[in-house]
Amino acid sequence: MKNYFLFLFFLVISVLGYAQGKRITGKVTDAADGMPIIGATVVAVDPDGKTNAKSVGTITDINGMFTLNVPNGCQELKFSYVGMETKTAKITGLTHINVSLASTAKALDEVVVTALGVTREAKSLNYSRQSVNAEALAENSSGNLISSLSGKVAGVTITPPGTSNGSARIVIRGTSSLTENSQPVFVIDGMIIENEPGDTSVTVDGGTGSTDLGNPVADINPDDIESIEILKGPNAAALYGSRAAQGVVLVTTKRSSTFEKTKVSYSGNFQFEKVNQFLDYQNGWGTGENSYLLDHKLTLQPNGNRLQTDLPNFSGYNSSAGAKLRSWGAPLWDQVIYGHDGVLTTHSSHPDNVKDFYETAHRYTHTLAVEGGSKKNNYRVSYTRSKGNSVVHGINESFKDIFNLRLMNTITKWMTLDSKMTYSHEKVDNRQYMNGSDKNPIYAFVTLPRSLSIDVLKHYKDENGNEMIPIGERGYNPYWNIYENTNSDTRDRVSGSMNLEVKLLPGLKAVGKAGLDAYWWKGMEFFNLGARSDVDGGMKNWINNSTSTNFEALLMYNKTFHKISVNAIAGISRYERNSEKRTESVNSILVPDFKNISNSNEYPSATQLQSKKIIRSAYGSVSLGYNSYVYLDVTARNDWSSTLPLDNCSYFYPSFGATFIFTDAFKIKSPILSFGKIRASFAYAGSDTDPYRINQTYKLGSIYNGSPLQTISTTLNNDQLLPERNRSLELGADLRFFHNRLGVDVTYYRSDAYDLITKVALPVPSGYSFKFLNTGHVRNQGWEVVLSATPVKTKLFEWNANINWARNRSKVIKVVDGNPNVQLLKSSNVSIMLEEGMPYGVIRGRAWKRDDQGRKLVDSSGKILVTDNTQYLGCAEPKWTGSFGSNFRIQNFTVSFLFDARIGGTLYSGTWNRATTAGVVAESAEGREGYYLSNVIYGESSAKATSGYQYPDAYFEDGTPCLLFVKPNNRYASYDERSVFDASYIKFRELSVAYSLPKSILKKLPISGLRLAVVGRNLAILHQNTPKGIDPEASSSSGNAQGIEYGGMPPVSSVGFDIKLTF
Repeated sequence: MKNYFLFLFFLVISVLGYAQGKRITGKVTDAADGMPIIGATVVAVDPDGKTNAKSVGTITDINGMFTLNVPNGCQELKFSYVGMETKTAKITGLTHINVSLASTAKALDEVVVTALGVTREAKSLNYSRQSVNAEALAENSSGNLISSLSGKVAGVTITPPGTSNGSARIVIRGTSSLTENSQPVFVIDGMIIENEPGDTSVTVDGGTGSTDLGNPVADINPDDIESIEILKGPNAAALYGSRAAQGVVLVTTKRSSTFEKTKVSYSGNFQFEKVNQFLDYQNGWGTGENSYLLDHKLTLQPNGNRLQTDLPNFSGYNSSAGAKLRSWGAPLWDQVIYGHDGVLTTHSSHPDNVKDFYETAHRYTHTLAVEGGSKKNNYRVSYTRSKGNSVVHGINESFKDIFNLRLMNTITKWMTLDSKMTYSHEKVDNRQYMNGSDKNPIYAFVTLPRSLSIDVLKHYKDENGNEMIPIGERGYNPYWNIYENTNSDTRDRVSGSMNLEVKLLPGLKAVGKAGLDAYWWKGMEFFNLGARSDVDGGMKNWINNSTSTNFEALLMYNKTFHKISVNAIAGISRYERNSEKRTESVNSILVPDFKNISNSNEYPSATQLQSKKIIRSAYGSVSLGYNSYVYLDVTARNDWSSTLPLDNCSYFYPSFGATFIFTDAFKIKSPILSFGKIRASFAYAGSDTDPYRINQTYKLGSIYNGSPLQTISTTLNNDQLLPERNRSLELGADLRFFHNRLGVDVTYYRSDAYDLITKVALPVPSGYSFKFLNTGHVRNQGWEVVLSATPVKTKLFEWNANINWARNRSKVIKVVDGNPNVQLLKSSNVSIMLEEGMPYGVIRGRAWKRDDQGRKLVDSSGKILVTDNTQYLGCAEPKWTGSFGSNFRIQNFTVSFLFDARIGGTLYSGTWNRATTAGVVAESAEGREGYYLSNVIYGESSAKATSGYQYPDAYFEDGTPCLLFVKPNNRYASYDERSVFDASYIKFRELSVAYSLPKSILKKLPISGLRLAVVGRNLAILHQNTPKGIDPEASSSSGNAQGIEYGGMPPVSSVGFDIKLTF
């Protein structure tokens, strides 16, 4: 509890008095053409002639205008903009000032936030980083911060969540671990927050509890974000320690931007989502098998009229007849039959039965912020409320409140305190069961018979509360899943940080940081009585709590000696995380609809897991600059982790980097080349593992004769584990042309992750199934190119464009001694494998057997021959990724768009496998009419069929072509190759059309700003090689094993509008 008291103590003492000042307005223009400069930085200069991180400042609007409340005593303003000279102007006695900035090759002094929150000039950095426009991110938000980054950063791969509030995946420069998390850490205002994916227990084939609880970073409100920096790889993130070995997403939240006058702002975002693609269904054939209506043939009368020989009663079928609900039955000729509900109906097509299952989803977010104060003491407080649902009625209904408080205080002339607290509360009802779970309603609708009306399906239970009309071999009625197999969870989260700075000497300061991130999460799952495949029902309660604290003490030195600049840091830190997980469950209940664990005649089964992890660290860095064109950087860090054996718990990793700005060094003045820089860096990184993988311990099992049993885990721990290591090289160049109108940033990198911790299978005689070993080695290398341009810039019109392009090549150098192959994931016969010499994550499965000429083979009866062993089917890694975005300003209108592309890679679609097996897709209709005539009308045997389906390119084993007519569903034999597709896509990712009310109108209104925008996300898939209705971005999880999709949501588009109002 002492950490909580310490946090609250700092928060309370930070609320102090406020000072007075005056207001300055003005305009900043380009000296070359007089055009207004958008986003120029205007900062008040302290009386001592200096600026710092706490200085008062603002940026210019789309007209180059600014308004700044400066403190008393301020006599100068400092104006700066990327690619232009920095100018200081006196404001004594003025209330309005106009300033023009000239373009210069020496003026690229953009200041960015780097590791540990240190601000540095962008030109001095020796590694690749990219910024993301926070304002655009908030305006066109996806509801998930990670998903909103899609296409915005070169070398960053985003996999969207499988549900509307699920876990998105972010990976920088390829997957580099075998069993550990390969995602970067999120640092919010200097505090690393926990971002454990919520789908770690989700399996591809599904099962009870197979729900995705989402990313914790979804608690970050985009409207509270000031800036986002992506620090790529170990080179950029070396000072953050082992948790940042995969890179860092650095988020800085907003603080007060106004003084004296209180500023109130409102932001509202409203989104509407709809499915934009469906599978291409056939609508000529209904429920049944072999062109029969269940087991009842349809024949012809002598006069040619159709005659149904009897009326089968569908309402009395049992689970063994589940396969008969596939759509390989009789033609849909409007015959009179008994329907699935026992009522007379016609055997007719229902072409929209799947589409009618989906509806328009809604998501809204309201944010109200108040800020103000003085230069010495200011505040910003915001409140956000958001609510959303899914395109499937009744699932993924979420509600969230977020409260933020940011305080900046000058305690004395030499001491300042920056403190922040965030509280969030989230409730989600009915999270969607994932993938191949029989409780996933979307999975059930994949095989919905074409002859089944959705209105009939909605009558999912009878008067006694028992389930009616389940679908599929295992299945439930999807409406039973939605309304009777329910779940809910709530999460309360508190995070905060405090940063105390003390000036010791000129250029020397001490910094103390304290951070807290804690959440309390509880949930339940309830399965009601009466389901056909789970008659007794069941229930489960769970709790997941976590508390993380981080404390740091640093000395920072920043001084310039003539032409030599010195920036040095030395620090120590302590990180601790305590977590607890508890579950209690019963496999039967007594009373329907009573959601209480005592509603059972059996003892609950309970589990409890507590874990603790501590990392202590010491680190330092030195950056030396000469004449502002040569920079040398050295960093070093040593971590001591409690999750590693005592002899191996200490690991040291340094980094080295250099930057050379050759246009400044050689005084190059050219109308073409405005700026040129080359950079190089080399870094080591280390990372530990999860707790309790060192020593073998007993765990409690079931009760036997009144006493608890203790068992040994089937996984053998290892008291010789070493930390994972990563060795990374990065080379790059940053070039600007035509007065900085065109920029090119090129990066080459190579990263070797070795001593990777792997869960290795053991031989059966050992008595164990697995053991943790340091054995893996994965290499990633590739290129990144970022192009930025301002092709047109006039007084009335400006066009900015950017292109991101990246190519990563992974290679598994080593897996396990004596075993070159390790399985990451398995679904039926499809596996994601790690194989030495191959890219990361090879997809293997059964294929159509071929001869030595590559021709497909069938047996003498026309049955497809399948390979005895699994074959290489592809790899999820793409050939390259890229995006193209543009922003147009036409007076007060702004239009922006983003196209996002992935070329190459492979996807196995379990959805397509199920849909084709069930005979619901359009291509499955080929050959059915001929087969119906041959088999049902003429009664011909399969060997003598005169019509039906023919393989276009199949051969007998003797090499002769197969010309047999076979059953149409023979083409969908049990081989996996037929469901493997090229995962390339080009997506229309974002569109925004915004209008800002001009100042001439605002002056007449009681508001200071108004911006309206119409926005859209994922508006269209312009190119894809997967079947229509299968999203090529889809994935069964956010883990390392990518390349499998199973029962996922069809592609969804969102449109909406955003409003920002300032008083």
